[in-house]
Order: sequence, then structure tokens, then C-alpha cells
Amino acid sequence: MQSAGDDTGLHARLRAILVEGTPVERAISAYLLDHIVDLPFETAASLAARIQVSEVSVGRLARTLGYRNLKEMKEALKAEADLQAIAAVGDSPWLNGAALAERFAHRQGGGAGGVPAGGRAEAPNLALELEIRAVMRNHELAASPEFLRCARRLATARQVHVAGFQTERGLAQYMAHNLAYLRPGVQSVALDSGHFAEILLDDPAGAALVIIEIRRYSRLAHALASKARAAGIPVTVITDPYCGWAPAIADEVLRVDTDFNHFWDASGQMAGLINLLVNRVFEEIGPGIETRLNAISASYGQFVGHHR
Repeated sequence: MQSAGDDTGLHARLRAILVEGTPVERAISAYLLDHIVDLPFETAASLAARIQVSEVSVGRLARTLGYRNLKEMKEALKAEADLQAIAAVGDSPWLNGAALAERFAHRQGGGAGGVPAGGRAEAPNLALELEIRAVMRNHELAASPEFLRCARRLATARQVHVAGFQTERGLAQYMAHNLAYLRPGVQSVALDSGHFAEILLDDPAGAALVIIEIRRYSRLAHALASKARAAGIPVTVITDPYCGWAPAIADEVLRVDTDFNHFWDASGQMAGLINLLVNRVFEEIGPGIETRLNAISASYGQFVGHHR
């Protein structure tokens, strides 16, 4: 039986696929690593639907990993202590679906057990449960070596660039704006130039790049990450569980759950992880940050002020 820290077994092989596999294999592996506790309850069809690949691709990956099929891979997983460690979090009593249904029965106009007349209670309660789990996973991620390494870099780098290209553009601006309170040299990457010269042509020494990206992934994100890494700039990608290309070209990949049973992927928990990251940068900078914050507050009071 392996401990959660052992880099052996199924987890190690999935991590290897993130670097060596095809794009489809990387996407499946990335999802499985972030949802390994749910694997015993999945089928090839359900996995294919969630990841938007074919069932054949799921079976092919199982064989690549050394199993005859997905069923055999699930049986092998039962022997890994990692599953028990993760399940201990996921099985907390306050995440029980029946309790959630009872709590929201009145709001939904339902009767006994929280099921509305002629309707279903499962969908809204499932969304809430998934978001609660996402918050927990964010806090677990905030204790990881990758997260701490990224925070330390963002606290000490000469220049920090933050980029987001689609619906993530607002998140990139939000992160850059908050980091700028804590330290100088923070820039939200402009998208209108088309050349990113401020990142790629300036001195890369002491620079750092953060890219925020959710599927369907922009070509710009992949291209910029590749170019920056080739130039010697450390790259952190904050993304969803499905991104298979990031591990090959990023120094850290911070994965956030985005599937909450809504009509499309939601990015709210990415803002939550960004808050945790900004807070950690604050802690890395230390007491000396007070002088900067006081100066910013005084400057704001002089130019704008607050309503009282």
C-alpha cells in the first residue's frame, strides 16, 4: 500500500503522460489527476463526456498505462492509499447530499426531503456541493510546494506580468491590480499590440509571467507561455482540470475546479485561488509592506478620498 507522498503507481504514470502523451492523453490525464477520487464511479462513457473526448481515447489511455481497460485501472486504484486520503476530505458529513436537500427545501418550495413538487433538488445542491469542494481544494493547493514557490517568485521578481485572453481577461486584471498594491513592477498584459514586446524583448532576468486560462484554450496562451519559457522567464499557468498542454511548458500549473453543474464552466473559484495567492505574496513580503500600503492610502486620500 502506497502512502499519499509516494510518486509511484497510477499517479506517477498519469503525471508522466502529462509530459510525454498526445494532446488527448494529456487532457484525460490532467482530469484524472484532479478527480482521482471520483474515478471508481466513472465509466468510459461518462469520462469521455466530461472531458469531451471519445470513449476509444479513454480506453486507449488505460492500455497505455498498462491496464487492459478502464475497469482494471479502477481496480488497481483501490490499492493506492492516495484515494483514501482524498476520500477522507470528500466524505465529510456536512457535504452530505441529503442534508443539503433538507437545508434548501424551504427555499425551493419543496416538501419532505427537499424535493420540489414535480421537480428535482439534485441539480442546485450538486452545484453547491461542487463549489464547496472547489474551495477546499483551493486551500489544499495553497499548501502545495508549487503554490508556495509561485508566491515567493511573485513577491521577489523584478517584473510580474499577468495575462488572460478570453473570459479570463478580467481575472488577470483583478490579479494584477491587487498585486500592484503590494509591490511595484506589476503589469496586466495588453492584448492589442499583438507582439508582447514588453515581455519577450525586455530583459528576462527577474521577470515572471502568470497566465490564466480556461477551456477552450486560446492559441495566444499556449504561444506566449512557450515563447516566455524559451526566453528564460518562469511561467505559472492557473487553469482548469482539463488543460493537458500546460505541464510541458510551465514551471507551475495551479488547477482550479470550474465545473459546477452550470451551463458552462465557471471561473469564480479562480478568483478565490487568486485571493489566496495574493495573500501569500503579502506574507512573503513581510512587515516592510506597511510603508507601501500607507503611502498608497495617503495618495488615494489626496486624489480621490472615501465617502463617509
